[in-house]
Amino acid sequence: MKVRAVVLWLALSTCVSFSQVVSLTLGFDVNSPYGLSEPWFTIRNALLRSDDLQDVAERPDVKTATANAITKGGVLPDFDKLRKTVAESGAGASLRGVEATVEGELILRQGKLLLRFSGKEIVLQHLKELIQQEKKEPKPATAEERSAYERLLGKADEAKRWRISGPLRWKSGLALEVRIFEKAKPNNSRG
Repeated sequence: MKVRAVVLWLALSTCVSFSQVVSLTLGFDVNSPYGLSEPWFTIRNALLRSDDLQDVAERPDVKTATANAITKGGVLPDFDKLRKTVAESGAGASLRGVEATVEGELILRQGKLLLRFSGKEIVLQHLKELIQQEKKEPKPATAEERSAYERLLGKADEAKRWRISGPLRWKSGLALEVRIFEKAKPNNSRG
């Protein structure tokens, strides 16, 4: 009986770990004339105390004012709490935006794409604006990035599981803007 329970748990845990938030890229605006490098220690320590994040990069990308993070349990964090954490860190910073890389099951419903992961469904949308922006010289999204949603829509019947990256928007409900995508690998070693 115990062996059967362990085998079932192992089988289910690999499925659950397959559909998950793989990583986040957090974009910051800071009041420092030196950019993100000066207040990063304070911001990072505040983020590491968050219940939703497992790890935060030791060093940010100062050119784009971003840093990578890994969530706990492969689920999306509470963005209002993250914004509050950054704002109250004492570093003179704010959370500009979040880009996520998510693995999950692609669903086509009434002509719209959804991604199911971690027991939730999220609406997929066209890319509007990049999170990884250089303040001095903002660059528009490439033609390939701008057309990613349409290309994914055309491949909706090819595979069920995809890895999708793009900015998260949470103003009128959570949505993931498709910037890049690839078929998810069948043997996911995480978990």
